[in-house]
Amino acid sequence: LTNGEFWKEWVGTSSSGQMVTADKAMQLSTVWACVRLLSESISTLPLKLYQSQPDGSRKLAKDHPVYRALCKRPNSEMTPSRFMLMIGASICLRGNAYVEIRYIGSKPVALLPLQPQSMVVKRDDKGNLKYIYTDPLLQTERTIPIKNMMHIRGFGMDGTCGMIPVKLGRDVIGSALSVEESAAKIFENGLQSSGFLSA
Repeated sequence: LTNGEFWKEWVGTSSSGQMVTADKAMQLSTVWACVRLLSESISTLPLKLYQSQPDGSRKLAKDHPVYRALCKRPNSEMTPSRFMLMIGASICLRGNAYVEIRYIGSKPVALLPLQPQSMVVKRDDKGNLKYIYTDPLLQTERTIPIKNMMHIRGFGMDGTCGMIPVKLGRDVIGSALSVEESAAKIFENGLQSSGFLSA
């Protein structure tokens, strides 16, 4: 999937009449700069796994089964930095990041980030969280067991999911898109107005 396809999803129409999606929001230089700054800053932070010692100190838990997947190679395509960059961008734009944990036996061997716009989070009859993911390429739906899911939530009010920043700010983003579109049309016309009114 291309970057555009990854973030392309319907969020809603703003009061200015603009259809606002995460993909369109990223075309605004302010949104681009903020998402990039936050996610790139997060991606530079060291990702370490420690083990507590009896004396209260800690040491790197290099022998722990999670260490390799979390700190060295989350999956076959990503470095820890690239992995955290995607997590940061997901939270900035969609308010949630979802990572599927793949196991061989009981050992976690890979962390696969999932597209947040393709995930539906529900509660079952017993009140347990249920993660339903639609694969964007195959268009197949599957339920991911909670033990295989790492759900990183942004700011939220219900404790289940983070709020979607682009959805909450769609009026501001829509207004900015309208202003940018109007300015582009004026420049396209060589700064010439198409007519004038006089009274």
